[in-house]
Amino acid sequence: MKKTSFIDNVVDHINAGYQCLLIPTVEEARCLKALEQAAERLHNKTTKKDMDIVTFDTLQGFSGVDPSYNTKNIVEGILKTQDPNLFGADSDHMMVFRDIHPAYNNPEVRRAIRSMFAKSGFSNSNYRRPLVLLQPTPTIHPELSSCVATIDFEMPTHEQLLEVVAETDSAIKRAGKSIPQDKFHELAQAMLGL
Repeated sequence: MKKTSFIDNVVDHINAGYQCLLIPTVEEARCLKALEQAAERLHNKTTKKDMDIVTFDTLQGFSGVDPSYNTKNIVEGILKTQDPNLFGADSDHMMVFRDIHPAYNNPEVRRAIRSMFAKSGFSNSNYRRPLVLLQPTPTIHPELSSCVATIDFEMPTHEQLLEVVAETDSAIKRAGKSIPQDKFHELAQAMLGL
């Protein structure tokens, strides 16, 4: 039986109507690239446009949002995911909230997530704006466990690590150095499981 890829898993969950996904990983940049690939496969049925990705964290608030509407407050951020002034009335966005897990102990944060989930505020007949919780641990508050589906982010493959070695080689070539071509596979193999 073929294992479902992370991207397929995200697409399947969102297409099935899951409103809130938890992705535990410390590889934020690689995970965001994979989420972008998933978003390209999630088309709005009305507008025929790909799903956009919007990130949120407590340092910058939302990415790509008019500063006059932006917030760095987690509760406000969760509630604003449905705001047509920010995201349009019928546009689809994957709402990636990064590192909000320390705030799960705040009852207002839990209430905001649970309320939005209960009224289909993240995904409904007008738009899909699934909340994706990107954090380094798989821990979720017990009161949120019924709202959240966890998707594992797989370790990088040998081929992906070869790309990292090639990118590193390109970067150090600017400094006049290089990685011998015959060492690429050896380095990628050494990085597996790190």
